[in-house]
Amino acid sequence: MMKKVSLLLATIMIVGALSFAGCSGGGAELRTQTYTKTLGRELMDLHDSYKKGIIKEKDYNEAKKKLLEQRTK
Repeated sequence: MMKKVSLLLATIMIVGALSFAGCSGGGAELRTQTYTKTLGRELMDLHDSYKKGIIKEKDYNEAKKKLLEQRTK
């Protein structure tokens, strides 16, 4: 009798643990991003590229807008 109770408890604990483990996250997407440069440094580099003629004004404005949108969420 004691073995049956122990087995039943062990089974309940395993099923409970598995169902609880399935609840974590709930399908949510976790995104982590690491930046090696500060936003200010990237904006300065972008501006320097524009001033040196490496990129055109249109490309500079688009890249600046995209950078600000990405980094200020």
